[in-house]
Amino acid sequence: MPPVVIVRIRGARGFAFASLLPLGLALVGCQVCAPNFTRARPAPAPIPSPTSSAATGGGTIVIGVPTPSPVLCSPAPVTVAVNQRTVVDCTAQNYSGPFTSAVGDPTIASVQLTGGTFTFFYVSGLKAGTTTLSLAYPPSGTGSVDITVTP
Repeated sequence: MPPVVIVRIRGARGFAFASLLPLGLALVGCQVCAPNFTRARPAPAPIPSPTSSAATGGGTIVIGVPTPSPVLCSPAPVTVAVNQRTVVDCTAQNYSGPFTSAVGDPTIASVQLTGGTFTFFYVSGLKAGTTTLSLAYPPSGTGSVDITVTP
């Protein structure tokens, strides 16, 4: 799902709420538009630059919503022996908070954060096989790394 930003646009005759989508502006609520208002009316095309009108007291707002960076891990892929553990460093550009993590098959490997950090994980081999470590951060950044556990 693409990122959505809700903006309150105030004009001389009231205000409207708009949702800025990657492909254009959709009006989702209006104080003075009813009863002729149709919900989620998409704009014909994105507006390339901000404009305003002093006569009406309103204007157009253009806001760029960045796409989340992927989560990248090192080493990738991860190889660890049964009953051993290794450290994996996972990062995402312009993000320094915690990641949520999940192992595809928790009978093959376990993963836990190292103490005092958001980006370093212990990967422990439980039994021989392969699985995937999936990571995510808000609002929609994701990534994964393959884990191979050797005998």
